[in-house]
Amino acid sequence: MAGNKTNSNSITTILVNRLNYKKSGFRAKMLTEWELPYSTLFRDGTHSSLNFPEMEGKQVDIVGWDTDKNKENILIEIKANLDEDIQDSQKENGQYQKTANNNKIPLKYIVPDRYYHQNELPQESELIKVIRWSEIYNFAKEYDDTGFTEIIENFVQTDFNGLDLVLNKGEVAMFLSPEMIGNVISLESKIDILMYNFAKEKGYTKDKKELWGSWYKINYGEKSKKIWIGLFRFAKASKYSLFMFIYNSPEIKIIKSENYKENEDYFFDINRTNSDGLYIPITEEENKGNDTIPQFLFSENVEDQQKEFNRLMEYNIKKFFDIVE
Repeated sequence: MAGNKTNSNSITTILVNRLNYKKSGFRAKMLTEWELPYSTLFRDGTHSSLNFPEMEGKQVDIVGWDTDKNKENILIEIKANLDEDIQDSQKENGQYQKTANNNKIPLKYIVPDRYYHQNELPQESELIKVIRWSEIYNFAKEYDDTGFTEIIENFVQTDFNGLDLVLNKGEVAMFLSPEMIGNVISLESKIDILMYNFAKEKGYTKDKKELWGSWYKINYGEKSKKIWIGLFRFAKASKYSLFMFIYNSPEIKIIKSENYKENEDYFFDINRTNSDGLYIPITEEENKGNDTIPQFLFSENVEDQQKEFNRLMEYNIKKFFDIVE
């Protein structure tokens, strides 16, 4: 049975309010995250259709309007329930996607973690992004002081604080089977949350998500080097699920080749920009269990899981800079 649309209507109205509240750090953060100007005003789009022929009279939940340029600058569709229906207009090759692509307007889908119809959403691209409510929740937790997190908890069908954040046996099995990555949305969501908390604790700066893979990009070190960390299926290293990645460039040097071996400790591959990328599998420390299976997978509570994940990341970032200069 389709989820109750009332929840989506309610959280949409409240989100519009929070996005327009100019005294809120949350508004400032979301404008930065979505690369929108301060002149953006958000409005409920369900009361009138957009004046684009590609929309064919359909109504997107939220429309961002650039008051300086007098034109739309973002479209946002909201889903609050795990089993909430997705209309044909919102799917791959639907009116929403065509409107975004033909008019170069960013289109965001904000959906619950483990949204049942995830596979029916348009393919992500430079313009089209799928955002989990857990990410919005974390931004609200850090930048909002109006009680928005409690409102999200009440209206969005996702457990933000409970043991639901601990990886279950099915998710662990998927993690250990890289060929299956992408089949369980909650695995990606939980890894995203672990990465968010790790980066926040360390003071790293997150960059926007890119269109390929499930990656989390951070600025690291005095020179603000950018490292991608995330879930990935990589044929050359098929037993691993987590990698660090950096674009190849003349500045990259393998500085300890006597200690690290190509196609064992690090891998080169051609990425979508047709340039070499360097992939380094995230592994456990030597002599700490099976060095290919991260110990955070077997934690029984949120605190231990995050602690083990943070330790794993710190060890591998150090290893990363042992390999890459």
